[in-house]
Amino acid sequence: IGHMQNLPDTNYPYYANVLAKYEKFLSDENRLVRRSALEAQASFSERYPLPPDCGHEATIFLHHHGLRICPETVHDYVSGKDFIDAGAYTGDSAIMFLLDYQPKHVYCFDINKSLGWFFDQTMELNHIDPNRFTLIVEALGDVVSELEVEADGFSVFAAGGGKRVTIPVDTIDHFAGDRDCNIGLINADIEGY
Repeated sequence: IGHMQNLPDTNYPYYANVLAKYEKFLSDENRLVRRSALEAQASFSERYPLPPDCGHEATIFLHHHGLRICPETVHDYVSGKDFIDAGAYTGDSAIMFLLDYQPKHVYCFDINKSLGWFFDQTMELNHIDPNRFTLIVEALGDVVSELEVEADGFSVFAAGGGKRVTIPVDTIDHFAGDRDCNIGLINADIEGY
């Protein structure tokens, strides 16, 4: 219940229904946090416009992957350095990084090539200079290799009977070394890959 209190009803109808059943168990403080999150959702869509029918995690914009609670020394440390966004999805984390934390460049990795249109639209809607980010259709792993996956729209699976695609796998050390990157932050939202 504690995790679900911050989920906006409009983007998470399943969780909202579950939460409604357990609303009576929430403390007044949890209800206040939930109400604040719902009110904040409106400001997220103004601050970080996203393409229609584009999935995103509202908690990214609420918590900034924990950066909001980090001391200013952490913000100073990462500012002006390269960021890696593994599992870039539709660019929701990338726009938050680019608009709020002044990275030199954001390298956005995602193994799902079909998300490229949404990613490009996200960057356009937020007026992000294309020289500040790169979308890379590769996986990151512990060895340079290849990964065979099944791609289906927004989803990519490790096994199944659908369309199989071979994706290159790189290591962060290899990738950063080839480009002389100075990595300040690594964000990984990869669902177990």
